[in-house]
Amino acid sequence: MFRPVSVQRFEQVFFINLAIGIVLTFINWPAMLVELRAGPESALYLAIGQALQFCLLLAFWFFIARKASRIALWIYGVLFALNFISIGMSLAMGRMDISLLSAQGILAFLLTGVGIWFLMRPDAQEWFARKGKSDTPDTGTPPSPQA
Repeated sequence: MFRPVSVQRFEQVFFINLAIGIVLTFINWPAMLVELRAGPESALYLAIGQALQFCLLLAFWFFIARKASRIALWIYGVLFALNFISIGMSLAMGRMDISLLSAQGILAFLLTGVGIWFLMRPDAQEWFARKGKSDTPDTGTPPSPQA
């Protein structure tokens, strides 16, 4: 199945963001447990929460980049917009401390924004309109550009 370059770029940005998030979760695990005032069950709840978040993100990727679901795309976009509002309000109220944890959150936010930008490009929108189907038979190679 041929997917436009913009959708492929979304996937690249998405997985870079996901990999950074996983690495930073492991790095920040002790700090997150301290913040929760960790009892023995807190680590389990945190692990379950992180696993659910990972599964939800993979579901978004699958439905957006593989199934061309406009519904998943717009849910992902609305969650991004809510995050934008949350970050803006935190900055305006002076409640966001400038730390590694907030810096990585802003990095994830920016990468998500870049990914959504790729999905709003004309080639991706045409692909979504066709429900991910190609105009050309699947030969494993993208069609050549027309002059």
